[in-house]
Amino acid sequence: MRPDALPASWFVPLFASALLAQSPATRPPDPRLQQIVQRALAELDQPERARDGLRTLENLGAKGVPFLIEVLQWQQRDRTSPQVKNQVVYVLGRLGADALPALPELRAFLRNDADELGRQSMWALTMLAPHLDADQLLAVHDDLRRSPRSHTTLTMKNVLGNAIALAQQPTLTGLLQALSTYDTTAAAASRWLLAHPTAHAEHRTELLAALVNLLQRGAVRDPVRWRGAMQGGFANGDAAEAWLRLSGEPLGVLTARALLDHWQPDQRRAAIAWMADHGRTLPFRERADLVARLWDSDTGLQVAAAEALGRYGRAGLVALPGLRLLCAGPDERTRAAASRAAVAILADCSTLPATDVAWLTAIDATLGGAVGTAPAAKCSPAGLEAMTEILWLAQWNDAPTLARVLSLVEHAGPVRDDTMQAVFGWLVHDDAAVVDHACAWLARRGPAACRAFTAGLDGGDNEALRRLVRWSMPMADERTSLELLAHLTVAEATTGEQRRDLLDDENSRIVGRGLASMLADARDALPPATQRLRQLTRPVDRPVVVLRVGKWDDGLRLDVDLSPLVRTLAAVALADLELEIEPTPGLDDVVRRTLGVSLAELPRHVADLRAANRLPALLDHVEDQCRLALGVPPHLRWPTFGGVVR
Repeated sequence: MRPDALPASWFVPLFASALLAQSPATRPPDPRLQQIVQRALAELDQPERARDGLRTLENLGAKGVPFLIEVLQWQQRDRTSPQVKNQVVYVLGRLGADALPALPELRAFLRNDADELGRQSMWALTMLAPHLDADQLLAVHDDLRRSPRSHTTLTMKNVLGNAIALAQQPTLTGLLQALSTYDTTAAAASRWLLAHPTAHAEHRTELLAALVNLLQRGAVRDPVRWRGAMQGGFANGDAAEAWLRLSGEPLGVLTARALLDHWQPDQRRAAIAWMADHGRTLPFRERADLVARLWDSDTGLQVAAAEALGRYGRAGLVALPGLRLLCAGPDERTRAAASRAAVAILADCSTLPATDVAWLTAIDATLGGAVGTAPAAKCSPAGLEAMTEILWLAQWNDAPTLARVLSLVEHAGPVRDDTMQAVFGWLVHDDAAVVDHACAWLARRGPAACRAFTAGLDGGDNEALRRLVRWSMPMADERTSLELLAHLTVAEATTGEQRRDLLDDENSRIVGRGLASMLADARDALPPATQRLRQLTRPVDRPVVVLRVGKWDDGLRLDVDLSPLVRTLAAVALADLELEIEPTPGLDDVVRRTLGVSLAELPRHVADLRAANRLPALLDHVEDQCRLALGVPPHLRWPTFGGVVR
């Protein structure tokens, strides 16, 4: 009798018998296999051997899964270190469909663990999601909904949610739409394609084009900011791996740069090797992608990245600040590799003019903690360009070191646009002291910094600068960044109409700076603004400093009262125009406290200062008071109306 002629009732016992016969639970474990797994698990608890243990367990595939499940079962939890459990969950995620028997354990961790094990299980389930049936997907979705809330897991929750939604209906349209987005949705789509590389085979060209578009979007490097270690976004590594799997092509510039961010160490290792061989000729902002690997979680990859950058020679200058930091790091191998790389990079600069080499040596010495001596002669254009590359990723150094480096750059020659663009990139750093120095240094560049910022962003303007300050900078630096915004916003206003518009700004610091600027060097812009000046002398109901970007933005609000200083400047402007000053409530008091003269004495006082060319000193005094009220660190050097920097 043929199988298709058997009664349907026969299939259940036949299938069950076959399943039991094949199940590892029904026969004693293979002693040799058990020994291999136990040795690999022991290696997971040894940082220097963990990589070998992971590879062993991954290579065992489905055969090792029953042993991994046993490690994760509740009664075993206290017998195994958190490090080993996390690594076991990672291996299960790597195994994909072979790890489906471990689904109950992974779901339990998702529901109950808010710590690292819960987050790792969330990641593993995104890798299993493409292999789950409809009921399993619904069950995992319910687990995800009930899992502990945590800000640190928000991105992974979004990826898992998108992976579940996509696996429920993985249509070509859905995949293409997901790949056209960014981050979590695109990551879920890339992981689905990795799990099913032959699906939609007739539309492979469209899928590959969508992956390339995603990689190209992630490969863009803005001249005015560095985007952090994951330069291309959360989806970049998965998209690169998916493209390589579907296309069968070798690594290229797009995929190698993307894999530098990949969560799997071996993928990052392959990318570092490609960059070592081919990355030297890339633009320096693309070469900078490799610098992030100097802080890889895998010490071996730190060493590999340092060695690759050393091979770049002069093209590795972008890595010099990072290498000098690693020279003082805790790991001996990393310190040695970083030192060798830094020496090789500087040695390859010997083809530059001797003065340029002296400037670069001074900067390198400063980065290393010494006091670099500035040469007497100025730097050549080639040397100034090399300085720009060094500054691009210098922001991880401590603030005093960077202040000395910026001072050297100021004295080396004309400050280039790309140099200012590099320092703009420091504004998204999380070290408040570093950002403080960057803000003051850029403010000293004045209109040139505005032009550099505009040139560094397509369509860059004051609105783009406000977005950078509003959304990209750490909250700890909001006061200094608002001070920079006031300086550059006023510097960007060149016509009388533009300057008068400053007086209507919602940000009272910009109003005050604009008023002072007009009094200092654009007096002719004031007469048409007399009505607004009279309004500014009146008391303010709710004195705050506000930064708002767009009509839907609630605004960044600082509980700082600059109204006494703004009212004083408005009164000074009216006096300078020889107009009557209305004694609005409290105005006499704020003028006395700010300038030391009464409101009645103000017209004569201003006239005397104007005649003696001492009005800029009064304006600088008010500016200092504004920064004091904002809480801007007093040691920073800001440009003055008196023509000096203090």
